[in-house]
Amino acid sequence: VALLGVGGLEINNSTTSIMSILLFAAVIDYSLFVFSRYREELNHDENQYEAMKVAMRATAKPVLFAGGTVFAAMIILF
Repeated sequence: VALLGVGGLEINNSTTSIMSILLFAAVIDYSLFVFSRYREELNHDENQYEAMKVAMRATAKPVLFAGGTVFAAMIILF
């Protein structure tokens, strides 16, 4: 957004508000997804590092594609 502002796009309070809301919503949503998978893996493996590794492997693609969808939607709205 800063680069777009330097390029001449007008950045106002509504732009930063919408970006903040979307950022926090995405972070909370994806974090809950990863942490719930992590807790599930802790039931199968007592090693917390191994459980997180398995959880991240399982959630990497869905989070990446969901983030890509949000990014594509923002580009379309732009």
